[in-house]
Amino acid sequence: MSRYRQAINGLLGGMLLLPLSYFLQPKPQAALSSFQADLLFSRLPETPLLDQIAKLDRIVVAHYVVKPGEDLWSIWHRYKIDQFTIRSSNDLDSQFMPPGTVLLIPNHRGTLYHVQKPENLQSITRGFTPGKLHGSAYDEQVLMVNDFPLPDLKDANRNFNVGTLLFLPGAFKPTGLQLPFGLRFKTSGFGMRRHPVLGIVRPHNGYDLARPYGTPVQATHAGVVTYAGWMGGYGNLIEIRNVLKNGQIRYTRYGHLSKIRVHEGQHISYMQYIGNVGSTGISTGPHLHYEIQDENHHAINPSKYM
Repeated sequence: MSRYRQAINGLLGGMLLLPLSYFLQPKPQAALSSFQADLLFSRLPETPLLDQIAKLDRIVVAHYVVKPGEDLWSIWHRYKIDQFTIRSSNDLDSQFMPPGTVLLIPNHRGTLYHVQKPENLQSITRGFTPGKLHGSAYDEQVLMVNDFPLPDLKDANRNFNVGTLLFLPGAFKPTGLQLPFGLRFKTSGFGMRRHPVLGIVRPHNGYDLARPYGTPVQATHAGVVTYAGWMGGYGNLIEIRNVLKNGQIRYTRYGHLSKIRVHEGQHISYMQYIGNVGSTGISTGPHLHYEIQDENHHAINPSKYM
């Protein structure tokens, strides 16, 4: 009887262990095909959460890969990251970039500065408007936002190491070909239009920017003056040959001037005073005709560089 009872107990125990052994036995390799990576909490997003890092107080720099069809405007429209910050931090001459371009994007307004030679803080910050205006107060701000300890700012020998990446709040590099005046002064754009004087439909190769007679005109990019004088409907015209950071050649034209204050062959610096707004040539009133041409002197829509 005892042996019979032991056999019954053994049989019941085996039945109880069977489900457990099923779960403990190794599964066939084919079962791995059902693995779903998107269920992992550690999965990284395909693009940086730029709209989220903008809410952080500390400085964060995102690496962003430009997708086909994207430009600075579309990136700004999607993530609300300042266009001038992106352009200045990446030394961009145009708002258009080839797909695959890797952008460094800080989450606050300002510019990233790469130290390429031994430089001290003052030599860096004095090259930007906030540093010129606020001096040592701005220097301290730069050190704090970059988590650097405050050194003796009067010590000119305290250089940053080559390769150091600094964020300069509220500072911007002169990049691209900006309008001489704000876009709000535009009275006529690029493309086909009915000429206000001649009354015929023909291409308009630039922007007309309305400003009072005599307003100083400044160069939108450094370069060499290739023409300074009268040119038909342009009236008094200045043309400057510009070499952009990517090596491309562009010509900028400033027409209808009342005064020309440069000469052919002269080297011009960024924002240099070159002439005055007028109404010379075929014009209905004082304004500046601003035009951009490629290396073959074909007109380009200025919006590409805004």
